[in-house]
Amino acid sequence: MTDMSNTFHHCTSLTQAPEIPNGVTDMSMTFYYCTSLTQAPEIPNDVTDMSSTFYHCTSLTGNLIINATLISSYNYCLLGAATNEGCNLVLSGSCPQLLEIYENVKDNANITLK
Repeated sequence: MTDMSNTFHHCTSLTQAPEIPNGVTDMSMTFYYCTSLTQAPEIPNDVTDMSSTFYHCTSLTGNLIINATLISSYNYCLLGAATNEGCNLVLSGSCPQLLEIYENVKDNANITLK
């Protein structure tokens, strides 16, 4: 499997994401509007597109490890994420664009970069 785009789109009851297998390259809108999702999976290095992946996943907390090698849009991958009270999401990983991903959401006090 290489394409997981829109896989869990609007799954509002999903609380924990499954492991993302190696070889997946497209995760665009995979967890889009999964408002109950509390734990995000580690993003493997084969992923090249994360556009809107965690868009409005308001309950995300814990650690989000992004090892992706992004070549496509990722600007909105965390827009509106971890906005619920008590949520604290920490970004880390080897993704070259990790700082840029963080810069797009830095005004959100619940997301930090490790």
